[in-house]
Amino acid sequence: MQRHSEQEYFAKPLAELEKLKVNKEKKALGNFLVAEFFADINGGTDEWRKSVEARFEDIFKRYDDTKIAPKAHLVFAHFLRNRQEYLKALVHTKKIEDSWKGTKESFEAAKLRVQITTPRVALRVDRVFKSSEKAKFKLTTRNERKIKLSVYKIELMGQFLERKDLQKVVNTFKPGSQKPVAEWEKTFSGDENHHWNEELIDLPVEGSGAYILLAKGR
Repeated sequence: MQRHSEQEYFAKPLAELEKLKVNKEKKALGNFLVAEFFADINGGTDEWRKSVEARFEDIFKRYDDTKIAPKAHLVFAHFLRNRQEYLKALVHTKKIEDSWKGTKESFEAAKLRVQITTPRVALRVDRVFKSSEKAKFKLTTRNERKIKLSVYKIELMGQFLERKDLQKVVNTFKPGSQKPVAEWEKTFSGDENHHWNEELIDLPVEGSGAYILLAKGR
């Protein structure tokens, strides 16, 4: 796909907007729509991204008392979230929630804040391992300080024949029904920036068999 230059997509429309004899709110809307369109373009150099950020900051300074202000802050918060600048994004979600309570943008800002700050943990095993191999799993966490990991050995064939569905075997498993064959805790250094952490970990079991691995935030 052809990438258009900033001169084509950014400078020219804004120059034309400045010439228009329109009221403050319409001019703010025009500036915002151009910045929103530009922010939605994927890719771009760091210089290009900085220009998007500068344009939004200019909008906030000049038009924060207009009706498009909460929408502009919300779009910019999503833009920062996509760049993994989570702390900066939260500054704008807080601004929306504090200044424009009860609006649609305030509700959307709260949703985005929860997405960024909620503790999360996920496990993934990419394939079945041979008995001669060391089994590994991928642990992905966010906003977690400590994770408790437990490994349970199950009699897979009997449970599968009974339930006819491998997912049901996993979903109906009750950890309290048996002791884990391995259990340990993993701690993480405090990451106040809300970034995702991903790590490949050896499964501490020996021999063949089917196992269920559980992870719980603490």
